[in-house]
Formats: sequence, C-alpha cells, structure tokens
Amino acid sequence: MNATTLFSENFDELTPTLGVTSAGLFSTDGTNNVDILGPALYFECYGPESTNCVDLNGSSIGPGSTVGSLESISISVPAAGTYYFSFDLIGNSIVNSTVSATAEVIGGLGTYYNQSFTLQPVIGGSVTDLSGIVVDAPLTFTAADTVNIFFTSTTAGLNGAILDDVTLADTLSTPEPATFLFLGSALLAGSLIRRRVVR
Repeated sequence: MNATTLFSENFDELTPTLGVTSAGLFSTDGTNNVDILGPALYFECYGPESTNCVDLNGSSIGPGSTVGSLESISISVPAAGTYYFSFDLIGNSIVNSTVSATAEVIGGLGTYYNQSFTLQPVIGGSVTDLSGIVVDAPLTFTAADTVNIFFTSTTAGLNGAILDDVTLADTLSTPEPATFLFLGSALLAGSLIRRRVVR
C-alpha cells in the first residue's frame, strides 16, 4: 500500500524573513506575525534534513503582537481511517515557551486533536528539550472530512517555540533524533546574533 500524504510543510522552500503573516501552507490571522528562520537568517534549524523553521512568536518587524498563531490551508481527508498528525517543536534560547496544537473540523464543528506543550529554553544544549518534541498523533476519521491545523503560541515575547516538519499522512513519520542535535548550539548563537540585529 502506498503512503498518502494529505498535508506537508517543512518551510524549506521559503525565504527566511522576519515578521511575516504567511509561511508556506500556513497563515496568521493578520493581527500577528511569525518569523521564518534558516541559514540565511540567524541559524540553520534542524540540520541538513530541514533547512528552515518557524519561530511562532513574531518579531518587532511586521504587524501585530509577538504572540503568533498559524492556521493551515483546508485539508481534505478523503475517507474514513487513521491518519497521523506529525510535527516537531523545540524551545527557544531565552525563556519557557508554550504552544497549543489543534486539528479542527472546518467551522469549529469538532476537534480531532488539541494538545498544549511547554518547552524549556535551550541554553548551551543543557536541557531536555534539546531533542525536541516530536509528535505522531493518530487521528481517527469516521468519514471523509475537511480540517485545519492550528499552532498557537501562548507565551508573549520575541522568542517563541520553534515549529518544523508538519504533516498529516496515513503512515507514521520517521524522524531522526540526530537531526535535532545540531540545534542547541545553533539556537544559542543565533539568538545572540538576533538580539543584535532585531532589537
């Protein structure tokens, strides 16, 4: 049986930019913004497999507050069955960050997934969140449906949780833990550079 991917966004085709209201297959509500980060802007996110990522708290550049919220395009689920909602989260280099992830039926008529996460700052690679939170959540659909995916930062500030590799597919993703190891020192160094450039 061939794998079916209904949604996939790793942000790698995007140009790293501060204070944007759209990020690939995601957009904000227009009152807040997010930052697309990558080697052309501050640091490489998760090693060679994943060049770019998104800081869910936007910067001082662009509209709105620094507490960011992203909503995906509408995703059509073709038939009943189990699909896996997968994404990677890691803390920033400054403070604890919290983020909620939701997979919701269009129009708010039901929720397949709703979970909040608290991530510790990655300081010198010394905390547990250096390895990131990799989620492969099974979602059971009883019929064809249409859903949106939401990620919302609930911690104010210019540095939020880092999001990457979001998929909805009928097979489990196979993330490699080693892809996160590069991030600890890069986040710290990138954050120091970012403070000088943005603030």
